[in-house]
Amino acid sequence: MDERMASLAAEPGLISDGQNAWYTPDLINCYYNGWFTTAAGVTYHFDNSGLADYGWKLIGGQGCYFDEQAVYQPDADPNKLLAFTFDDGPSQGMDEILSLCEETGSRATFFMIGTQVQNGGAVIPHIIQDRCQVGNHSMTHTQMTTVSAEECSENFRQCDEWIRSFSGGIESDVIRYPYGDYTSDEPAAVGKPGIMWSVDSLDWDLRDTQLIIDQVLKQTTEGDIILMHDRYEETVEACRYLFPYFIEQGYQLVTVKELAAAKGYELEAGKTYYGFCQEYIEDGRVYQ
Repeated sequence: MDERMASLAAEPGLISDGQNAWYTPDLINCYYNGWFTTAAGVTYHFDNSGLADYGWKLIGGQGCYFDEQAVYQPDADPNKLLAFTFDDGPSQGMDEILSLCEETGSRATFFMIGTQVQNGGAVIPHIIQDRCQVGNHSMTHTQMTTVSAEECSENFRQCDEWIRSFSGGIESDVIRYPYGDYTSDEPAAVGKPGIMWSVDSLDWDLRDTQLIIDQVLKQTTEGDIILMHDRYEETVEACRYLFPYFIEQGYQLVTVKELAAAKGYELEAGKTYYGFCQEYIEDGRVYQ
């Protein structure tokens, strides 16, 4: 039994500690796994440890959506999703992006640099609490094509050590290569799914809020992974417009892992993923 489930409520039912939820059928220490529908017709799904699923999950090869109360929503649309990703943090802008996620009910993926985590890692529990995704962008932002596969793997491992030190033991489940560059033998050596992007905001070059907005809007289609950097104030300001805009257009802003699940993909170690838009799916360009 997961240690988070040690304290049961006075009555059986769904129990939440604010971050996780589980369901106990009676007043003994047991809990449900898998699918469960209550007498009132509310359906949940619990993982192997008994914790409720939230957001988009891949179950039986199919994307399934669970709302903020962990309730299964069978009519959720998997075809209006976007994944915003932010590199090079933690930075001051990350706090603002997380606040924006809370305000809009959105989620994002943050690819962090170990040397930045050393000084700014206190924000990581906030990322986890908001059900955003923790990503690893290497320890030193080294151009990985200039080092061996072993050195590349060690660079990401060191970053994960720092992430774990702030997260209570949770490490990244995805990585992003600095500059998007890697050698053919490095994915297997690192041993985690690599995430690229299908839309580049060019915020690192443009450094102008309206130009960043225009750059994203002219490229983005359903299923895209959008590359941004949370260290720029212009990027934060652009997101203040982009998040509500896409939501008003009917999009849901999710993590990369959720986007993959909704499209029927389980992120696999040793593969590098580029996007989940229909064009990529039809052309076989989702991963390599």
